[in-house]
Amino acid sequence: MRHETRAFTQNYFNGLQNKRDIESNWKLIKSFLDSTVKRNIPSKMSSGRKSLPWVSIHIQRLIRRRDRLHSLYKRTRKTNIYDKWVEMRSRIKKEIRASHTNFVNGILWDVKTDCKPFWKYINGKRKDKHCIPPLQTKDKIVFSDIDKAEAFNEQFSSVFTRNTSDEIPLQCPVCVRMDDIHVSTFGVEKLLRGLKTSTAVVPDNTHPWVLKELATDIAPTISHLFQQSITDGSLPRDWRTANICPIYKKNDVSSPSNYRPVSLTSICCKLLEHIISSNIMEHFQNNNILTAKQHAFRKYHSCETQLVSVINEWASSLDQRKQVDVFILDFEKAFDTVPHELLKSKLYTMGVTHQVLCWVDAFLSDREQSVVVNGSRSNPSKVTSGVPKGQFWDPFSSWPI
Repeated sequence: MRHETRAFTQNYFNGLQNKRDIESNWKLIKSFLDSTVKRNIPSKMSSGRKSLPWVSIHIQRLIRRRDRLHSLYKRTRKTNIYDKWVEMRSRIKKEIRASHTNFVNGILWDVKTDCKPFWKYINGKRKDKHCIPPLQTKDKIVFSDIDKAEAFNEQFSSVFTRNTSDEIPLQCPVCVRMDDIHVSTFGVEKLLRGLKTSTAVVPDNTHPWVLKELATDIAPTISHLFQQSITDGSLPRDWRTANICPIYKKNDVSSPSNYRPVSLTSICCKLLEHIISSNIMEHFQNNNILTAKQHAFRKYHSCETQLVSVINEWASSLDQRKQVDVFILDFEKAFDTVPHELLKSKLYTMGVTHQVLCWVDAFLSDREQSVVVNGSRSNPSKVTSGVPKGQFWDPFSSWPI
């Protein structure tokens, strides 16, 4: 695959890469990745049977030996075979208990470095599992997966807001303007090598494991694609499509409004989002554009730093016998109701350049989403407000490229 990728990269830079539009270049890269995966990665149909992770191969062999002894006893009814079966059954129970204890201690010991096995074990113990129950819509109860997907899609689309540029107040931009973004091959390779291979498959079917393994050879092609997207202010159609996974939040499990949408979008687009956001945040931080009282979505700022600051302020006020009033506000569906025009106007006033603004406008325009429930997909719907919410990484963390 690496040999084929190096050859593809040489053919990609044949003088025509700048004459092709972003859609053509992306389709060329995606078709190559699909073809090289089919040629070089063997595949087979899985039976779908899952064994417990603490049941080792040794224990599985003992279980098969126990079952053979039980079958032999039923045929012969010999006492000595029955005694061997009872002895083997007791031995298996002891080994399973010991293996389970070692497994739990292992995931507890490694929870700080990798918490995924721990939560996988905890979720496996939940009684409700991850099955979505029948949903109560406005006029009926839906049972099938496709009807559930449509119900979720209708609910998630109902919270979208619309506004026009006439409703946005005109504001003068700050004096400092943001520099244009230049994507480097080294930075893209670094991002590709940092991909999590356990990320869910996205709408364009590009697997993160493939991108990570081919990072060195595919990085020049991906970096050129990213730079073309920023310079032209355009994105491929796949990058503006999202698969929505409904995640239960609270209260009644049969109400679609009690689920939150998590967007599964293109991994390559996620990488470019990270480059864009890190450069924007670097511009904000270098020019002190953000207020020091904002602790969310900033490097070296978190809930802990906000809590320390607030407690210190309250304690100082109480020591001086001053009154302390606290107002707590929670915006419902905050990420889903962000007006696109207001967001772009805010970025303009904070010094974001025309180049990046055009890219943000293309990123937010003509977006579509479909809800997927157990493999059943709803009809696509237009996204008129809000920003995608995913679980890839924190899009506002700073990682200069």
